[in-house]
Amino acid sequence: MRTVYIDCLGTPIGELCVAVSDGLALAVHRRSRVLEIARRYSPDVREGGEARELAEELHEYFEVGRASFSFDPAMPVNPLRAAVYSEVRGIPYGSAATYGEIARRVGTHPRVVGHALRRNEILILVPCHRVVGARGLGGFELGPRAKEILLNLERARKPLGDSLTTRGLSRV
Repeated sequence: MRTVYIDCLGTPIGELCVAVSDGLALAVHRRSRVLEIARRYSPDVREGGEARELAEELHEYFEVGRASFSFDPAMPVNPLRAAVYSEVRGIPYGSAATYGEIARRVGTHPRVVGHALRRNEILILVPCHRVVGARGLGGFELGPRAKEILLNLERARKPLGDSLTTRGLSRV
C-alpha cells in the first residue's frame, strides 16, 4: 500500500491543496476534492511529506512566476483525455489556446475538450485555465474569476524556469 501525502496553501484564488504519491501529483484542487482523490488512491493519507514540496512550488508559481514543476501529473487512463491533457500541458506559460485549437490537434470536437478539462483534478500542472473559448473565457472548475486571475497573473510575469530557488519566501 502506498502513502498519499497532502498539503494546502493559500493562493489568490483561495485555498488549494495537493495530493502526491511516489513523486506523482495526484491532485491540485480544493481541500474536499483533494481528500476524496487521495482516499481513492490509498487509505493511508498523511499530511506533509512530498506534498509539502509541491505546495512550495505552487507558492512560487503564484508569487514569482514559477513556470514548471518537479512533479508530473497523474494522467488519465482514457487515451483521449490523456491526449487532451498532454496537449494542454504544452501551452506555454502566459499563453492561451482555444478549445477548438486543442480539439484540432487531438482530432476531436471542442465540446469533447471542454468535457475532458471539466474532469481535470490537477489544476495548474495541467493548466486548463489556459484554454479559452473562441468568443470568451470559457469554463473553469473554480469559476471564471479564478480563471481570469490565473491568466492575468501569468501574462503579467516573466516565467521563471526549473532553476528557481526561492525557499526564502514565506507561504501565504
